[in-house]
Amino acid sequence: MEPSISATLRDQTLDLLASGAASSRADLVEALQVAPSTVTTVVRRLLEEGVISEEGVGRSTGGRRPRILRLRESNGFLAVAEL
Repeated sequence: MEPSISATLRDQTLDLLASGAASSRADLVEALQVAPSTVTTVVRRLLEEGVISEEGVGRSTGGRRPRILRLRESNGFLAVAEL
């Protein structure tokens, strides 16, 4: 993982996507209260790891249509814990 991205931020991102509280980068920026570039870095890393996928586009609210982010289905397990 890139040194500038904390494990906590990664876990929070996964938790938001798993719970349905966020489904796009814009949702994550709002929920996490971080810069869009930070969310882009976290999402890019999770996409590279195969943990999440982009599944289509959402409704536009005046700008570019958001790409929908989802946890990838797998035969294994993904655990997110907050201690």
